Amino acid sequence: MNNLTSNRTTNIGAIIYYYTSIALVPIFAIALLLNILLLYILVKYAIFQNITYKLIRMSVISDALSSLTATIGYSLVAQQFSYESGKLLCQILLNIIFTFNGISMNNLCLIALDRYFAIVKPLSPFYRRNRRRVFIIGQIGSWSLSIFYNQSLVTFIKGTPEDTTLCDVPEIHREIAIPILIILFCFLQYILPCSWIGFIYWRIVRHQKRYIRPGAISVQHQEQELKKKKFIKILITITLWYILTTWPFFAAMTGMAVTRQSVIAIRKKSLIGFLFLFYSLGTSICITLINPLIYLKFDHNIRSKFLDIILRREKRGQLLSISFHSKNKSTAVSNLSQTAKLAASSTTKTTKLQQQSIASISHDSYQGKLDNKNDLKVVKPIADTSRMNQQLYTSTSIRVYHAEQSLLPGSILD
Repeated sequence: MNNLTSNRTTNIGAIIYYYTSIALVPIFAIALLLNILLLYILVKYAIFQNITYKLIRMSVISDALSSLTATIGYSLVAQQFSYESGKLLCQILLNIIFTFNGISMNNLCLIALDRYFAIVKPLSPFYRRNRRRVFIIGQIGSWSLSIFYNQSLVTFIKGTPEDTTLCDVPEIHREIAIPILIILFCFLQYILPCSWIGFIYWRIVRHQKRYIRPGAISVQHQEQELKKKKFIKILITITLWYILTTWPFFAAMTGMAVTRQSVIAIRKKSLIGFLFLFYSLGTSICITLINPLIYLKFDHNIRSKFLDIILRREKRGQLLSISFHSKNKSTAVSNLSQTAKLAASSTTKTTKLQQQSIASISHDSYQGKLDNKNDLKVVKPIADTSRMNQQLYTSTSIRVYHAEQSLLPGSILD
């Protein structure tokens, strides 16, 4: 009976794992596109070239790489792999995801430190002289630390013979080093940075509540202080979302380390425990989707540039349409102009012919070789032809004028 229940739990867990993984693929694909767009905005415009936005840019790069890796990893769940291939795939994907999540969290710590000196200690000579150096050293330390402790843990990550795409730590109950490394991983990647960020923002908020600027406060200073407070709210919101979305996964990892149970063992014993562990990992990676949405919602500079890009594409499409119609109208006007020139040329030639004919007729009349009736028969058809060409020229000129008027900007936009 226990074996039957265990098999049923395993089958249900495998089915949920399979379909949920497929459903997460488009979510992380959208997160990847949003982070790429946000990175494009942060790189292109000069307003985002200060230290704080450069730190945000590094977090966006980390989120983009994490969402790309998650998209690839969850899409491969539907494929069939051997045990060795599944083991290698788990080590590569989880190492990349954990590393860049750690880098993103460390960057949030550096952003909090930068805001602390900018608001609480703006006149600190040490930070004013060494701000760029602190940024470079912080980035090197963030990447090195995250790569180091994730690389030490990833060597114990393997697949499972029952499900080759299910990443697990199968030897957690045999080697005491594995639960120690997992607890150290949770401490370095979650507990320590969250405590640091929480302490710094608490100091910033307390300073903003207690600080009173001496002397008269101008409108410009009031606007600057308001912008600083709004920006701090953005950073606190992002940090709170990170803490709320990642704590279930680190709590599940800590529970695995304390009980020394592998993922496959949890799936066989408790479906609820397995689902909590599985969904907590997906939820923690979903921060890569939440972060760009928060920036677009609360950061006025990023939101305005984003709207400029969207509206510019719409205007470009309208201009292409206007250019196409204008080109057609220009072609029509050109054709009408050529017709008018031909008509004018024909009128000129006819006039010259008429003058030559009249001169010839006058000469012949003077000599007495032709009578008056024959002269009138010759002049009348020529005069009629000249009148018709003149009418054609006038009509064509009017059409050219109206066509040129239709090319005015007001007419095109209408």
